[in-house]
Amino acid sequence: QQHKFLLATPFGLVVRLWGGFGWTDLHDGPPGCRATNTDSKCKPMPVYTKSGGDNCIPTPAGTPLESEYADSHRWACEHRWAGLAGLVDYRKSCRGLPVTAVFSEEVGKGNLAFRTGSTCFVALQRNTSDVGDWSLNGLAIGLPEGRYCDLASLPTKKGWNGEACPNEVVIAANGLVSQGKVPRGDLLAIHAGATLPMSSSSLARSPQKGTIQVETACMARFRDSGSSLDLTSGTPLSARFGAVALQLAAAVAAANFW
Repeated sequence: QQHKFLLATPFGLVVRLWGGFGWTDLHDGPPGCRATNTDSKCKPMPVYTKSGGDNCIPTPAGTPLESEYADSHRWACEHRWAGLAGLVDYRKSCRGLPVTAVFSEEVGKGNLAFRTGSTCFVALQRNTSDVGDWSLNGLAIGLPEGRYCDLASLPTKKGWNGEACPNEVVIAANGLVSQGKVPRGDLLAIHAGATLPMSSSSLARSPQKGTIQVETACMARFRDSGSSLDLTSGTPLSARFGAVALQLAAAVAAANFW
């Protein structure tokens, strides 16, 4: 979940996704070449299989990484983990936008959400054994009307046609969530540039559809140079992102996600 959150948060310049391998001995080579090998010409295990699969550890199911994978001598391919490709898309569209709303009413239950700009929204839930999915129904998130794809739910973006999504969020004309949930212990991320075709039932409820404009961080800078976001300066966080950003930081700490 940390990887997903780092990609979804509006702060920071760079998020690094690591590719490498685990080891059990400091002298281990890549998978297939252990320190105990006496053959100096050992052959490393390939990352990808001939059938198109891979020899990487699977996407972690929890935090921290399960010991069976943390202590294994296998390839680690974070860029292939489920949800991360979609969140790279999200970060490209939303990074640097100011935090405009924080939804921390249920932070004591491990539920936290925030909106950046007027077109990006993230919700996450702490992974505990006594909770189920977090229903967002009725939450006034204020995004434009439409059917949104939770980009964090995409196993991969390779071959994705934008017609369907594992986890959808439907926003009504008044900005309320009419359908949507955060899977238990997971993160949800939507933005107005990643919407799905409106269903017939949605069209019936909303006969007048407007144009959705996505405001990225770069667009926000040029739109109003007087309040542009200079992410490379040493300006204090409160000055660059406002008091709402500090509210978000406090809520993350209070929820004790990790």
